Amino acid sequence: MIIGVLLCVSLVSMYFPRMVSWYFDPPTPMGVSCTSSIQWAIDKLQKAQLIAIGVGAVLGLVAGLKFRKRG
Repeated sequence: MIIGVLLCVSLVSMYFPRMVSWYFDPPTPMGVSCTSSIQWAIDKLQKAQLIAIGVGAVLGLVAGLKFRKRG
């Protein structure tokens, strides 16, 4: 179950921001377009998510090894 959750979260993290930038892309030229700014912010968000996943995985592994019950 946890593998399915992690898979879904990773897919949403990868594809949902692209949908947001597509949604805010104006269909006709309006003189002002925020597409590049939105794309930059989404790229930064995805990078931060990847870093947080890596740090969380390492901290979870360390905590799991430290507090595991020895049988």
